Amino acid sequence: MATRKRKSGFTLIEVLFSLVLLALLLGAIAAATRASLNSYDENAKLAALSQTTRILLSRLRREIRTAEAIDHQADAGNVVISPPETTGVDEIRYEYDTDTQTLRYHQTVNGETTTDTILGPDSTVRPLGLYATYDTAIVGETLCTQRVVVTMAFEIDGRSYTVVCSAAPRRNQSF
Repeated sequence: MATRKRKSGFTLIEVLFSLVLLALLLGAIAAATRASLNSYDENAKLAALSQTTRILLSRLRREIRTAEAIDHQADAGNVVISPPETTGVDEIRYEYDTDTQTLRYHQTVNGETTTDTILGPDSTVRPLGLYATYDTAIVGETLCTQRVVVTMAFEIDGRSYTVVCSAAPRRNQSF
């Protein structure tokens, strides 16, 4: 009887099964990579929002704390600060323009006002609003601002976020 020698190699079914397993493995790797990249993008956007608001609100709080006076009758979309006379600055104003969706910083020195745009509609972090409320009290015979609460809304990548900060002027300090 003649014996047949078996050739070594893979059958068609084994090759197809291996290709299906490889396709599933590559699909899983692609899905994991895509999820990782999406997560990275989302974290980068939130980091930009966090950094922008941290810097902006830190500056605003510092200026309120060192202020000589705060205009508690200013429009809700404005924060008007009177710094100490020793700074040489007459007035500082943060303003949100609803028409252009722009947050601006105005500084008046010797009657001349300079304006800087902090954030605009083309910014990565887009401002949606600024709303300030004031707690006042009568000190002596003068109505003074005791605390300022500023609520700001921002948008990044179609999502809106609200940030709130409060600060109180420290009039008892010498500058």
